[in-house]
Amino acid sequence: MGYLEQATQTTVSRRGFVKAGAAAAAATALTGALAGCSPQSENAVELSETGNPEEGATWIPVACWLGCGTAACRNMGLVKDGIVLRQKSDDSHEDSAEHPQRRGCLRGRSQRKHVFSADRLKYPMKRKGWSPDAPNGEMRGKDEWERISWDEALQIIHDELQKAIDTYGPASILAHGEITGLLNKLGGYTTYWSTHSFGSYSLSTRFNGYHHHGKVTASDRLSMAKSETVVMFGVNPAWSGCGTQSWYWQQVKEAGAKFIAVDPRYNDSYAMLNAEWIPIYPGQDDALILGLAYVLITEDDPASNPLIDWDFLSRCTIGFDADSMPEGADPKENFRDYVLGTYDGTPKTPEWASKLCGASPEQIRDLAYELKPEKKVSIVTSWAPARRHDTDHLSQMFMTLGSMTGHFGKEGHMCGICCDAMTADGGPRLFSTGSSGNPDIENALDECINTGELWESVLKGEYTFNGRMPGYGFDNLNPIAEKRSCDIHVLYATGIGWLGSNEDISKGIEVFRKMDFVVAHAWAPNPPAIYADIVLPVTTPWERAGRISADGGRDTITLAQPVCDPLYEARSDQDVVRGLAPLFGFKEEDFYCGSEKQQLFNQIAGSTVFDPADGETPIPLVTITQDDIDEWGVEGEPQEGQVALKEFWETGVVTVHRTDGDTYTHIPFKAFREDPEANPSENSESGKFEIYSQKMGETLSAMGYGEVSPLTVYKEKAMGYEATFSDFAAGVKGEYPFQVFCLKTLRDVASTMDNVPQLRETIENPVIMAAADAKDLGIQTGDAVKVTSPTGAIVRKVSVTARQMPGTLVVPWGGWYEYDEAAQADVGGASNTLTGGVVTGQGTSGYNSAIAKVEKYTGDILNDVEKAPVVFFEEDGE
Repeated sequence: MGYLEQATQTTVSRRGFVKAGAAAAAATALTGALAGCSPQSENAVELSETGNPEEGATWIPVACWLGCGTAACRNMGLVKDGIVLRQKSDDSHEDSAEHPQRRGCLRGRSQRKHVFSADRLKYPMKRKGWSPDAPNGEMRGKDEWERISWDEALQIIHDELQKAIDTYGPASILAHGEITGLLNKLGGYTTYWSTHSFGSYSLSTRFNGYHHHGKVTASDRLSMAKSETVVMFGVNPAWSGCGTQSWYWQQVKEAGAKFIAVDPRYNDSYAMLNAEWIPIYPGQDDALILGLAYVLITEDDPASNPLIDWDFLSRCTIGFDADSMPEGADPKENFRDYVLGTYDGTPKTPEWASKLCGASPEQIRDLAYELKPEKKVSIVTSWAPARRHDTDHLSQMFMTLGSMTGHFGKEGHMCGICCDAMTADGGPRLFSTGSSGNPDIENALDECINTGELWESVLKGEYTFNGRMPGYGFDNLNPIAEKRSCDIHVLYATGIGWLGSNEDISKGIEVFRKMDFVVAHAWAPNPPAIYADIVLPVTTPWERAGRISADGGRDTITLAQPVCDPLYEARSDQDVVRGLAPLFGFKEEDFYCGSEKQQLFNQIAGSTVFDPADGETPIPLVTITQDDIDEWGVEGEPQEGQVALKEFWETGVVTVHRTDGDTYTHIPFKAFREDPEANPSENSESGKFEIYSQKMGETLSAMGYGEVSPLTVYKEKAMGYEATFSDFAAGVKGEYPFQVFCLKTLRDVASTMDNVPQLRETIENPVIMAAADAKDLGIQTGDAVKVTSPTGAIVRKVSVTARQMPGTLVVPWGGWYEYDEAAQADVGGASNTLTGGVVTGQGTSGYNSAIAKVEKYTGDILNDVEKAPVVFFEEDGE
């Protein structure tokens, strides 16, 4: 019953659909201790070798754990004595459009420089100025450090957590990560919620009938290649998903598609695809879409010039015109009359839209005609335009545009999110991993703060409660806008997020310095570690039992082996909990079903793949024998699957070989288009696309961050384009005349790799400025500039370009905060130094909502590659 075709086989099994890569030359044994990892840099190992330094080395699959959304690339390491001498990507089979290699990017291939870096944290550390009775919080980020033992570190953490609970209650601890299971056993903790990467797609689509993810809204890659025209709003896979996903777009181009880019910046993806460029101001996509709608409505003639798909609108939507409004709604509040200005007196003409978005009226009219229903058009966007304040209607806007032009439910047509792992290859993921088997320990508290107001709330002691919403699902959304008090005394940070991915970093540091106690888990001295009291050195995934991931492309699952034992005195995050548990009177089994190796085995055993017979029924992926279980030294049961465990372990990747028209074909909303009554949307009360969504408007307005109309309308945005003017009507710019937006770059992912010297040298992180603005300010490429927003300032070198809308600045995402006293600014390039201070609508993460002023900086500033690594502690002679 096997479906496996191994690259080493000369015949294909009867139903061969799953293809694993060629077996590695050799693999590490599953039994016994892992190869020892000497506590020294890889360069030292290489230089000490005589003869061939790679003699005896073995290629094994190693983890890429970056949060780029495509972290299922095959990453191979040449390992010798626990050191990765070099890396390569997927060469397990011949490359083809139906069966592409899962190639990684330069970030994944730089992981060895990350793991074996000069600034790896080696030992538990304590800030010298901290003591239980005198925290001296103002010295966080300035103090010296001293090495302590693990026993001492764990005892301090126990004592401080217990003291906070006894004195102020468990809600006084703000935490995230692995420690939360233990805190739940102790009575709970305060957590936070955010719309994360999804921005304003997070909640709006729960009510208006649309969807927030490419696994629903995007065509699969073989269907996408049948598009005649692709219109891209704010998409840049060449930087954000630069491996296999960019190659998917190249296949669409080679198939003959025309590309049009709508974006403040003509990025490298558009250049790769030879796209026409329609430049617009950041956050003004909605104004442009309304201008398009005006052209479609006023120039449509079903007989001679069909621009609107009236059949789709009438069957699949509500709220477009007065006749389709839901019961109880004012018929005047329909979309058609809003666009025409029938009642508000403002027709949303291309000229009106042009003033707001920056595209010319001619470009708007031409683009409207590119969207004709008769053409195979894919309208694609990413989450980036939705990471802005007051964009709660953005998903409705795209949904309405796709509905008007009929680009839903047909091959070669689509309208929706097409980014992250689903870039140019949408549809349900074909693989899934099993559960680790660990118990789920519920938080006894419901205290949960929106990240947009997190730091201000902690400082003021009050926040807006809307129910417990710690994840993407928001299943417990309870929009009551209840004002609650909070009294935080302890921060427990297990990642860079709080002083990296969260807004308003400067205020975050103010909070860190206010606390009684701060503890951080880190493997390098990132900002939360620098501003902590106790820092625990934790392992990277290369030093753990292994890693399985199906979070990348839809047709791939990867399995990584461990590389080495934990470096120096590093422990895994789970081992930290195991060390703390007995101090609080708990047992290890209260939190974990067994070792991390047992948990990995459980995940592998529970992994599934969709059966090719119907393309949707999950069937077991891995064949496991009793010999496998004995060799791994774990508990489990033999099972029959499609890929042998040993082969999967050695190759590290399994992919589905696609063919045109197979059962895995994904045409978004196909069944919905064909029969919306039999296949209603699960995300609206009517079961249809709601251009007017009463439930959405009521729910988001009730959150207490501002009114949200049920109708998809234009709204002036906080920290948006109009905010750069002191008098918008007269065209007079204000104190902060620039809009700032962020880009994911080839240098970093989710603020995790900014300390890698090789990436710093290869990919600079400058402030990027339009040539016209630079000329006006007398600024040239290589000059240093100070960018100041209402929340903070950064100093960086500048890069001048003609490929960017005047009035805009790009600050690449991922820089590590580094405050410089002389500059009175962050010189690390942390973009979230410039964001924050505003929460709107559904509490959207405003990572692309910032306004700023720019001035030339004449002080000294080092290039990132010239900066010495931050080292907390060095032993004599080390």
